[in-house]
Amino acid sequence: MTESEIANILHVVESIENIMKIAERNPKAFNLDSLKRSREMALSRLEEAKEKYRASLAMAPAMNGQGNLKVYKT
Repeated sequence: MTESEIANILHVVESIENIMKIAERNPKAFNLDSLKRSREMALSRLEEAKEKYRASLAMAPAMNGQGNLKVYKT
């Protein structure tokens, strides 16, 4: 997972929230329950993406750039 992928998911969440604000003013034009579910799914996806990104950062120092783990003697 990359920073740009996380930014894209965050943009989706923000877009849904903006639509929800409009939907609250005009509930007949939008299905607010559906928007809430979509927002929750996007937030869940965002958390998963953050966890994967953190995990990849934690592994980065141990990688030698070719996908092979370096072995360190302690």
